[in-house]
Amino acid sequence: MRGLRRWRPLLQLLDDTLRGTPARTSGAPHVRVTTGAQGLHLQFVIASLPVALLIAGNGLLVHATLLGVALLTATFWECLFAWQRRRPVDEGLLLTAWLFALIVPADTPLLQAILSLSFGVVFGKAVFGGDGRYLVSPPLLAFVFLVFAYPDTVTDPVGWSPAPGNEFLVALGCLFGAAWLIAAGSASWRIMAGAVVGLLAAVALASLTGPAATEAATATIPAWYWPLLSGGFAVGVVFIATDPTASAMTNPGRFASGVLTGLLSHLVGVMFAILLASLFAPLFDAAAVALNIRRRRRRGIRQ
Repeated sequence: MRGLRRWRPLLQLLDDTLRGTPARTSGAPHVRVTTGAQGLHLQFVIASLPVALLIAGNGLLVHATLLGVALLTATFWECLFAWQRRRPVDEGLLLTAWLFALIVPADTPLLQAILSLSFGVVFGKAVFGGDGRYLVSPPLLAFVFLVFAYPDTVTDPVGWSPAPGNEFLVALGCLFGAAWLIAAGSASWRIMAGAVVGLLAAVALASLTGPAATEAATATIPAWYWPLLSGGFAVGVVFIATDPTASAMTNPGRFASGVLTGLLSHLVGVMFAILLASLFAPLFDAAAVALNIRRRRRRGIRQ
């Protein structure tokens, strides 16, 4: 019995990670899902499995090591803050580590991965109160920190792809993931549709104003559909931009946030575009609510 008591905190941590805590929220803000917060997180893990298998095909051991290090790093910080605040460990640590290992290059040095994810978890999530309260997706913030702190690791953030050489298959896997998340009600299709609309608008605008006057210049411009099949854009939009906590909460705000993501991704890359769109998400929600209140007041006056 004494030996079992020693391992009880670890067993409780594993149970919270896989099944979640039985606690339920009664007031806003929260996401209403029948499976609980952990079930919502596991939906994203299941949806991204085809992409993860494609990415890990080039080096399963390397990706497994990166995922293990990411999981240990996220667990350390989550346990530390949970112990300091005397509350259960947040349920999102598995998804945080999973998405981080999905979007960073496999050859990232482990020390750089630890420092980047530590920054993302601590300053992107823990300081705001934990799961459900942050402004920016923690793995996204960790990726951005990696780009700025170690620029040699991600040499081309704008043209980033999680699996170079398998871009089309990755985009196909993201299509399956998008269908899964939408069918399960775990992600908003408005964000994905808005991102595609914004990207196509940016590509069309660039083709009209860019150096397309001569045939030689036109031959060097990628086809309009190429960004959709590059893999990186699809991964970012389907699995990162649809984070229920960091994205907008109103339907008009979600579509506007997606459009902004698509427009900016053509200029600064999808990850930086999602970061900027997440910061504007509260503004989009406030505008949508204000317009709705104004419209309802006008209808009330007419009646």
